[in-house]
Amino acid sequence: MKDRRRFKRYYRDLPVKLEWEGCSIDGQLMDLSMTGAGCYVTKRIPLYSELKIHFMPEDPFSGEEEMFSCCATVVRCCRSGNEKKYQLGLFFTHLSEDILSRIMDLAYY
Repeated sequence: MKDRRRFKRYYRDLPVKLEWEGCSIDGQLMDLSMTGAGCYVTKRIPLYSELKIHFMPEDPFSGEEEMFSCCATVVRCCRSGNEKKYQLGLFFTHLSEDILSRIMDLAYY
């Protein structure tokens, strides 16, 4: 099957927090591109749900976390094997140039 993605996917292992319907859900980032992200969570989130994703990268120079956030729509949610985890596909919405720049910094560094 041909890969139809327009943007390269970068593989990152990074903690994230999702805000959805008043809940805070811990997750683990799998991959990242200019238009979306893949992550693992322990709660099923319905397709097309709107949520906020908080990235918590560690600054390589200071060792401190520098959190930033953006909005996303769930475009995939499927169980991950026999584990009690779900694999989410997120499509970013309402990205500012600053947030897009920070996402690309995460991807490259």
